[in-house]
Amino acid sequence: MSLQTPQMTHYIFVVASLLVIVVLGICALRLTRRSLRLLEEKGYLSEPVYVLLQGIARWVIIIVVVLLGFQQVGVRVMSLWTGLLTISAMVAVGFIAIWSVLSNLLCAVLLVIFAPFRIGDEIEIIEATGGSGLRGQVVNLNVLYTSLQEAGEEGVHNGVTHVPNNIFFQKTIRRWRGTQTTSLEATLFGRSDAENPTPSEEGNP
Repeated sequence: MSLQTPQMTHYIFVVASLLVIVVLGICALRLTRRSLRLLEEKGYLSEPVYVLLQGIARWVIIIVVVLLGFQQVGVRVMSLWTGLLTISAMVAVGFIAIWSVLSNLLCAVLLVIFAPFRIGDEIEIIEATGGSGLRGQVVNLNVLYTSLQEAGEEGVHNGVTHVPNNIFFQKTIRRWRGTQTTSLEATLFGRSDAENPTPSEEGNP
C-alpha cells in the first residue's frame, strides 16, 4: 500500500496538471477571441483580418496546450518544440519569399485576361490620395513586372520603370490609347497580334 501511494499521488498530480492546462487554454482562447472581436468592432481590424487572426490564435493555443500536456505525462518535447519552431520559421520565410513572385505571376495572367491596357498605351498610376503618380508608355510585360517608359519634358522619354504586376490591382489606373498597339497576350506568350490591330482614331478613353 505504501508503494502505491506515491504512484497514485503522481497520477493525481498529472491529471490535475492536465486539467489546469486545458482550462487555461480555454480561457486564453476565449480571451483572445473577445479581444480580437473588440478590436474588430472598434474598426481596428477588418472582418477578414479578424477571421484570419482568430484562426491563427486558435491553432497556436491548441498546439501549446498539446505540447504542455505531453510534457506533463513525461514526453520530452523540447526537441519537438525546437523542431516545430524551426520548420515554422522555414515555412514562413519561404512563403514570404515566393508570395511576391506568385502574386505577380497571377496578376500577369489577369492582366492578359481583362486587358486594362495594351502595349503602346500610355497609363498613369494614380495614388490613393488622388495626386499624380507614375506615368509612362507601356513598352513590355512579363510574368513579374510591366515596363513603363516615362515621358519627360517636351515629350522626351526618360528611363524605363519596372512596375510589379500586382500594383495594377491595388491602384487606380488612367489610360490613354496609343496607335499601333500590341496586346499583352502577344507580348507575354509571343503570339501574333496582326489580326487585332487597334485603330488610331479611337483617341483617348
